[in-house]
Amino acid sequence: MLNRNIRILLFMFVTIVFSSIVVISQDERVPSASGLLPAVRCDPDNPQLIDLAEDGEFLGYEDSNEFDGALVGRVVFRNEGGQTFQFSVTALQPDIIEAYLDGIAICAEVLEIDEPQGRDQASAVDVDSLQFFKEIIFAENLGISPDEIESVRRELVENGVVTLPDLIETLGGDVELAYQLVDEFGLDRDAFEARGMPLLTASETFPTSDGDYTDILQRDPMSVVVSIEALDYDTELRQRDYAAYLAFYIDPTYHFGSEHSHYYRAKCTRSAYVGVKASNGGVGTAFWRYSPYRYIDSLYSSGGYDGAYSSVSSYVTHDVRVDRYGVVGTTYAIYGGWYKGWGGNCR
Repeated sequence: MLNRNIRILLFMFVTIVFSSIVVISQDERVPSASGLLPAVRCDPDNPQLIDLAEDGEFLGYEDSNEFDGALVGRVVFRNEGGQTFQFSVTALQPDIIEAYLDGIAICAEVLEIDEPQGRDQASAVDVDSLQFFKEIIFAENLGISPDEIESVRRELVENGVVTLPDLIETLGGDVELAYQLVDEFGLDRDAFEARGMPLLTASETFPTSDGDYTDILQRDPMSVVVSIEALDYDTELRQRDYAAYLAFYIDPTYHFGSEHSHYYRAKCTRSAYVGVKASNGGVGTAFWRYSPYRYIDSLYSSGGYDGAYSSVSSYVTHDVRVDRYGVVGTTYAIYGGWYKGWGGNCR
């Protein structure tokens, strides 16, 4: 364990080198399905859901052209307004795709509206500062390497440990030291104490390429990668200067199995909104965009809605990861939307 003099020297070094210190405010977080989600059919309070098993057209399995060694299963469906969408699920095995699709209900719609306006919630996260904080608390104080932190966190959150102070205390760490470093480094106490451990999430760099997703599926072979495309608009309007909003809602009948994470890709867009609602346990999400890379927010739900918004002047890719924080059988709904983004990646 570092003594106080060394910690003070380290703090001075970090202060000098990193001029932008992390502040992740929980006070201004979008609490629910607010006005930032311009949805009609896919209003989270009353979504018009379609049962994919009954009303969707399953196109079968084929090799994924995006992720090496993976398969993709696609389902085409239409909403009540006649708009056509393709729902794609990618995984290493067909039974994993079938397990995800079993019982799923979905809503999707395209709204021909002006771009929604809201405060961009991308965090001014200095990844190096957070990484340094983790090294002191976990590597120096607890003897846990950075590669081991995620597996330890997953094991503990399944047993109800969902805040960072509780995790450190459960592992026998020095919580007082952690609070001291939070204050010395100028980190946000609310973020440190928040459910879902956003300080741990914000210090990660999330996948930003197809190759990254290939690696993820190989490391966590029960995971899936999901995308939604508006086929009508993709076909008719891709080459035109046309803009509208795609909103979606995926019903919480899906039960997490033994897998820990699902990934949702909004693809090429200028603004995006995402929310989550969990039951029978808790879920956390990470929300990011690229290129360039920017971490947006961590969300956590064990019953209520929680949401976040991203807005940027250029077209970028927005992705979301949903993590199981509860036991096997945890359910969740994910909803949101993005401006333009009919399909395909930003090139």
